[in-house]
Amino acid sequence: MGNLLAFKISYIYHMKKFLYILILCSLFFSCNNNKTLTDVLNKSEFTNSEKQDIIKMVEFFESKIISSEANFKKDYEAFVKSVYQNGYEVILNIIDINKQRKLIKSISNSTFNEIWEISKSRAYMSYSGVKFEEPIPYESLSVNTKGKYVKLLQKLSKGNKKIEHYTNAVLNSGDFPLFQYAFNLMFDSYGNASGDISNGELRIIFALELLTINENTNRHISLGE
Repeated sequence: MGNLLAFKISYIYHMKKFLYILILCSLFFSCNNNKTLTDVLNKSEFTNSEKQDIIKMVEFFESKIISSEANFKKDYEAFVKSVYQNGYEVILNIIDINKQRKLIKSISNSTFNEIWEISKSRAYMSYSGVKFEEPIPYESLSVNTKGKYVKLLQKLSKGNKKIEHYTNAVLNSGDFPLFQYAFNLMFDSYGNASGDISNGELRIIFALELLTINENTNRHISLGE
């Protein structure tokens, strides 16, 4: 009887210990997922305040396209696929440019300049395709190829062929490349999901590229017909 009681006590003790370890592991991995963006940015040369600015932009972007945490992967993939298939109007309809510009104004100049630079362009036709009588000069955002963001992309390229392909396209074009390159980070040639969007690397890349597209497209539209 004493042995049986001792066995039961030992069993209950070890089960409690096992459950405790499971809970700790669950919390550990949950915390790791929450820190994914920080983990990625810690590989960069960004200062702590610049890192917080980038996280703020990523979270702003995701708040516009994700219905709930449970649907994060599904909603994100659906949005990216919709932009690829239907064009930039998808972004224009979902992300309010005035709210986005308010956000961008709230980040530091150093953060902005380490990601973007201002490029002078000429528009020969309107966004809807109507040819202007004379080219209209305007300014747009492009990637600062010598900034900390591109340096981070180059670091992330090591050991990741898809990001390396994307980064090479950025450097070769001197700007964000065609959206096809970003799309390929998440989908294969058959349109099947092949990239993990919970990965902080992809979350940063997509947020910054799509916010840039939204800004530049709105600037183009503002030139009129």
